[in-house]
Amino acid sequence: NSPVTPQPRARWIPLLRCYDRFGRLKGTAAAIIFHHDGPWAGSSWAIFGLTNIDLFKRGDKTGSHLLLSTVEHLLRGLYLTCPEPGFMCYRDGEAVEASALVCNNGIRDAEAVLSCEVIDARRGETFLARQEKSLLLRRGEQRKVSFRWPARKFESDLYEVRFTLRHRGRAVDSISTGFVVYREEIMHGGPPFAWGNNAMTVGNRARLLCGTNQTGVMLGPWWENPLAWDRELSLMRDMGLRILRLLHISHFAGDLERPDEKMLRRMDAIVQLCQRYGIALFPCTHDWIGGISIDSDALR
Repeated sequence: NSPVTPQPRARWIPLLRCYDRFGRLKGTAAAIIFHHDGPWAGSSWAIFGLTNIDLFKRGDKTGSHLLLSTVEHLLRGLYLTCPEPGFMCYRDGEAVEASALVCNNGIRDAEAVLSCEVIDARRGETFLARQEKSLLLRRGEQRKVSFRWPARKFESDLYEVRFTLRHRGRAVDSISTGFVVYREEIMHGGPPFAWGNNAMTVGNRARLLCGTNQTGVMLGPWWENPLAWDRELSLMRDMGLRILRLLHISHFAGDLERPDEKMLRRMDAIVQLCQRYGIALFPCTHDWIGGISIDSDALR
C-alpha cells in the first residue's frame, strides 16, 4: 500500500492498548486484522507485540480469555469496514444516508443483524433513531448495506454515524464515521488570516505561525472523515499549530474544473472544521504522480 494514496484493504481492530503512568496512549500491543481487499483478501490475522511480558502464561485467566476470545473472533470472521456518510457535510432540510461494508471471513455462513444510529457528537445523545437490518452472509461474502433517514432540522454541527454488528444477540463489531452540518456562523467565524508584504497576518497583525503537512489522503479512504478531523484539528489547536497544508488534492479530486458533489461536500467539511478551530487551510492542487499541469486560469 502507499502512505500517500492508501487504499482501504483491511480492518485493524485493537485488542490491547498500552498507556503510560499519565494515562497517555503509547501503542497497540494486540490486534486483529481482517483483509477484505488486496493481496491477502479474505485472510484474518492476529498480532501480539509484547516481548517483555508473557501474555499467555499458564494459569493466567486474563491471558487465557484473551487468547480464546481472539481465536473465536478469527473463526467467526464477521466484521465491518468502509463506513461512509452520504455526504460529509449536510445542510438543514436534507435526508441523511450512510452505508458500511459487512464481511464474513469466517469458516461458515452466518446470520447477523446490522444496526445504525446517528449521534450528536457534541452532546453524546442519539439524534436519529437506530435502524436494523437482518443479514445472511455466506462464507467469504462482502455486502454493502445502506440506511436512510428522512429530513429533519439538525441541532448540532457534528454527528457520529455508528454501526454495530450483532451475531446471536451479541455485539461482535462496531465502527463509526461522521459528518458536519453546514453552519454559516462557523464558516465566517474563523480568524481573519491574510498575506501581504511577505508576511502572514492575523487581524492586521503580522504573526509567525507554525503548522503541519497532510497528504491528499484526507480526500481518500474511509478513516479520513469529519469525526477524525474534529479530534485532530482540536489537538492541533491545543499544540499551537495554526496552519494545515493539504497536499496532492488533484490526485483524489478527479476533474478539478467539474468536481462532483461528494468532493465539494468533503471540502466544505474540512474548511468548516478548520474555521471552527482557527486553523488556516493551505490546499495544494499539484500532482506528483500523474505529471499534470494546471494553468493559472483553471486554478482561478
